[in-house]
Amino acid sequence: MAQKIIGLDLGTDTLRAVVLEAGLRGYAVTAHAVVPLDPPAPASPEAELDPASTAEPANEDARDDRLARAVAELAGRLGGLRADVVAVALPGGQATTPIVTLPFVDQKKIDATLGFEVENLLPFDLDEVIYDYQPVSQREGKTELLVGVARIDEVRALVDTLREAGVDPRVVTLPSLANLALLGELASLGSLPADQAEGLVDFGRERTILSIVRGAAGDRQLPGLVYVRSMGGAGEGRMAAAIRELRQSLFSAQARGRLPLRRLFLVGELAAQEGLAERLSSELGVPVERLASLPGEGAQTIPPELHGPLAQAFGLALRGHARGGRLLNLRKGELAFRGDLDYLKGKVSRLAAFAAVLLLLAGASLWMRIHILTNEEEALDRALCNHTQRVLGSCETDFNVALSKLQGGGTSASKIPTASALEVFAEAASRAPTEISLRIDEVDATLDMVRLRGSVDSFDAVDQVVAELRKSRCIGDVKPGRIQKNREEKIEFTLDALYVCGQNADKAG
Repeated sequence: MAQKIIGLDLGTDTLRAVVLEAGLRGYAVTAHAVVPLDPPAPASPEAELDPASTAEPANEDARDDRLARAVAELAGRLGGLRADVVAVALPGGQATTPIVTLPFVDQKKIDATLGFEVENLLPFDLDEVIYDYQPVSQREGKTELLVGVARIDEVRALVDTLREAGVDPRVVTLPSLANLALLGELASLGSLPADQAEGLVDFGRERTILSIVRGAAGDRQLPGLVYVRSMGGAGEGRMAAAIRELRQSLFSAQARGRLPLRRLFLVGELAAQEGLAERLSSELGVPVERLASLPGEGAQTIPPELHGPLAQAFGLALRGHARGGRLLNLRKGELAFRGDLDYLKGKVSRLAAFAAVLLLLAGASLWMRIHILTNEEEALDRALCNHTQRVLGSCETDFNVALSKLQGGGTSASKIPTASALEVFAEAASRAPTEISLRIDEVDATLDMVRLRGSVDSFDAVDQVVAELRKSRCIGDVKPGRIQKNREEKIEFTLDALYVCGQNADKAG
């Protein structure tokens, strides 16, 4: 069954969404939308005159209102935001992504140890954060993990804001991992060799994200992560600084991965800027090309100028589509996704009413069938009564009693035998074997049994006579009596048998 998956990119001034329809055979892009957020309200004169004052709560409330209006407009464009999976990423700067290496590969040991490692990296208590991880590599008995850490209050605030706006995300991940999902898909489709790497640069006004993967090899079916990092954006005259920071990150990534970098894909809000790809290629010393098209069926329906800006939303949708393996998701613990349970709770009364209606209909159907069968039985009884009254002179509603009376049962005629002693004698005589020398000296036949006395040449011949009698369907329970040799060297015998036909049919078997 196909799933509807929505990747939702929460930009500072724009809301972007990509909708995938995913099944066992893959996915297809079915819709997309870009909705600008309303401009923020200007600061109050008091706040401008008093730098020490803060209007952060008001600003947060204002952003929530702007986001709610944008989500409502987005839902209108997409025909609703009800989906099997909605995936979002924390806004830039709200999470850190350290790489942690542990000296073992056992999953239970990783889960038991990682909390202490994360706590050592934080300037505050572990209780104040929520963290999750996904493995980067495992080799030589060691596990390298990409860990996402964020303040639990900030994740809760994001989830609550989206819920109030009508969206309950199943996946809350990091922007860098959304780009990593997109880059992994591009590398797989491009058949990236195992000894080479490819990267993706998400260039935006608020953030710049560098992701690098190496080609799949051996039993590793997907490209492997080499490097991922989020940096400051390139807005407001920070282009040179952003490129410089990107160059330093790229140098660190190549030193760490030690793989030749085949190319960098350029996506993001600023990807369409004239000459940016050429400038990056020149200053970074790596081929850089603007992503011409997002992968997947249906992506061609997206206007060319939106492929770069929608890359983050597309990557989030791919992350929502991902199955298997250990994937980072900050919706855990007290913030775990319970949308399915809430949905079912909301449907319990309707399901109960539906079940009650089904039971009522089933009961009515059963009662109707019983009523119809009862009426048919009464009609048959009346018909049988009428026939027996006309034929026998008495009303009978029991079929067996009526049949017995029709056959003579219970009357003087029923006592007259249907088979005579002569028929019993004839049946016994017809079973005498002709291939042996048989002499019948006496036949004593009654209505229900026969006794034979005679002689043959051998004891085996006696057995033949018994066998032939037993072949008759009207002769049963053949019992040999006295068997002896006489003075003439003949074998004398006596046989008793029952006659089980005619009036004795109830004795058969």
